[in-house]
Amino acid sequence: MIIVSRPERARAVCRDVRRGLRGFIALVGLVGFFLWPTLAVTAGDRILDQVSDTSVPQYVAKPLARIAHNPTYFTQGLAFGLDALWESTGHYGKSQLIQYPWVSGSAKMQPTAQLQLPSDEFGEGLTILGDTVYQLTWKEGKVHRYQIAGATITPLPSWLNDKQGWGLTTDGTYLIASDGSDVLYFHSPVDFSMVKNIPVRLAGASISRLNELEWINGRIWANVWGSDKLVIIDPDTGQVTGVVDCRQLVDDAKRSHDGAGALNGIAWDVRSEALLLTGKHWPWIYRVSLVEHKNKP
Repeated sequence: MIIVSRPERARAVCRDVRRGLRGFIALVGLVGFFLWPTLAVTAGDRILDQVSDTSVPQYVAKPLARIAHNPTYFTQGLAFGLDALWESTGHYGKSQLIQYPWVSGSAKMQPTAQLQLPSDEFGEGLTILGDTVYQLTWKEGKVHRYQIAGATITPLPSWLNDKQGWGLTTDGTYLIASDGSDVLYFHSPVDFSMVKNIPVRLAGASISRLNELEWINGRIWANVWGSDKLVIIDPDTGQVTGVVDCRQLVDDAKRSHDGAGALNGIAWDVRSEALLLTGKHWPWIYRVSLVEHKNKP
């Protein structure tokens, strides 16, 4: 029989408690890492919900039509340009630039051109200015440029980006980018040097996690990552001038496909005035109309 003294038993108990505590802390940290996006989204959604009774106009996105979309695509950017619809997809080893033919009223689209990004790059937002497509990468610090001639995509020398790449659009003069913060950055289309930036505010509160962007009728539309709402931003002041509720689309996409993820992807066709919305791993691209939700007096 081994006899253990009371002090030794006490020290052993303390060691066991310390080991258990370290394990618990590690477990909490691991869980927190995976739940962080959910917690952040909840906080952000509260900010968006707080304006439901203010003077900021509220809209609901109503689906008009569904266009079949490959649900394996992790959509990061969507934009019209050069007589086509363009999509940027993410994930390492799966990121692409995709060109689709666009005919208003189409129920299905097949890619006419696809370009695979290097396996160590994560594709993000894109936009078209002139005859050039610009595509961001997430953490790799690159802005890819492509010369387009019909279905031929010719890569041009890439530019450097000193921030994370999230969303990208253009007002016809500047390239406007987001980096996941509450700031939008206006860049020169000559070399991507930053010209100015604006903080985004809604009813006095900052709106961060700004993601995919689109320029529509003089305003910047932005996905708020993880949220089922879009914000409409005044490019001169950074003030949110409208909020778009897309819950109907999110619910329909998730009913159609178990793997459907976050809302992400805005495209506006100036000629047909078609507004398209989609999301990550969504089986549909939705053509939508906006219905204004009247605020309470």
